[in-house]
Amino acid sequence: MIFTIVDKNKINIEDGNVLYAFLPASDLNNIMHQLFSGIYPDVPPFGVFFTQGNEKLRPATLLFYTPRGEKDKERIIQEGERLLVRASFIISNFANSIIWKRFITSLDYPKEIGFKNCVLPVAEMRL
Repeated sequence: MIFTIVDKNKINIEDGNVLYAFLPASDLNNIMHQLFSGIYPDVPPFGVFFTQGNEKLRPATLLFYTPRGEKDKERIIQEGERLLVRASFIISNFANSIIWKRFITSLDYPKEIGFKNCVLPVAEMRL
């Protein structure tokens, strides 16, 4: 997850709580199989959730999957940065509107969030 604060003057999105989800055109089952097998897909699914802010700022969270068993925090952050850029193709100027961001990886969850491993525990499923 990447927690962000965006400048509302630099981005044009609906008010309120809004989720933008990106699902690749390719076979989603194959992409999930890659993730379960420890592989970063070329075109992964992800979402950006905006919550209500004030007149100038708005919180947004980029949610994405990491491959099963990933232990390299820098690699997770690299993938998140790549998805911030991809999100700007869907949400115009998203990456440029970010004025603050913080990565919380699956490796950080027990300490930072208080529970094991992932918000969506799909990665723990066995195929």
